[in-house]
This record gives sequence, structure tokens and C-alpha cells, in this order.
Amino acid sequence: MTFRVDVDPDALRRVRALADRSLSVEEFRAWADGPIGDEERRGIEELIAWHMKRYPTVIERLAHARKAYRRWARSFPRVEPDTER
Repeated sequence: MTFRVDVDPDALRRVRALADRSLSVEEFRAWADGPIGDEERRGIEELIAWHMKRYPTVIERLAHARKAYRRWARSFPRVEPDTER
């Protein structure tokens, strides 16, 4: 199912800038070294188990990842980069 929404181009640029920015080493370590709660760990383990059953071979997992990425990339509106900097 696909939903189409109108997105403010300026807001989309700001969100993409945040998502695409590089983290400092300190920011990354603070995030990566943060604790994972028991509930989050169980959820991750359940997703991995389901995924491994659904896509048992490496080839199947890669094919799924490529297909999912293409579907995800198509879901974003195309906004041209701001060239007036």
C-alpha cells in the first residue's frame, strides 16, 4: 500500500540534512555504546529469527534487501539539491 502526502520541500531538505550529516566520533560512541533494553533486544532477536526463516539463503536475503531498498527509495519525493549556497 502506498500513501501519497504533500511534503514541504524546505522541511524535507532540513530532515535530509539531519539524516545525512556525519557524526563526530564522540556522538557515534555515545549512540553505539548506549544500552539496549531487554525488550528491544528480544524484538531484534525475533526479527532476525523471522528474517532468517523467510529468507534462508544469502542470495535470498540480498535479493530481498535490494527489492526493499528500491521500494523505499521510490517512496520519497524527489527534491533537487539546493545549489544556491
